[in-house]
Amino acid sequence: KNKGLGLGGILVMSGYLPRSKQFAIAPGSESTPILHCHGKEDLVVPVEAASMSRARVSALFEKMGGKKESYEVKLYSGLDHSVSMEELNDVVAFLKRVIPQESVEPKVNGDPTMMTVKELKQAIEQAGLEKQARGMMEKSELVNLLITYLNRKGLE
Repeated sequence: KNKGLGLGGILVMSGYLPRSKQFAIAPGSESTPILHCHGKEDLVVPVEAASMSRARVSALFEKMGGKKESYEVKLYSGLDHSVSMEELNDVVAFLKRVIPQESVEPKVNGDPTMMTVKELKQAIEQAGLEKQARGMMEKSELVNLLITYLNRKGLE
């Protein structure tokens, strides 16, 4: 199956699609999520340009078997050619949705009982165990925490 451009998503802020009649979508990209944010009071790029861009891209998505709903336009009242906190919050939510979470396995070099406290803390952070390793802990407690994690994950 063709993966298109392999994009997790596309973000447009106060922009538009110029020369839209020449625009084409790479095969396999017809369902790429797009968030298009635009201020209703934008005098640099008229808000109608966002609607026209969405119409063109959505039509191409549908023609290629994708979903026109993949292209979302969010309009912000009172916003000119600028950004707002509401818009940035929407951008963060979109990025969290389309960028896959990486699974980071701790890099444990050898026996945790032989690691320095610094190495233990780094491995514990990489494993996402910071909450369990808060405050003052003895080295033996850090070792036990990491060994328990490794046994549970079968990484040892």
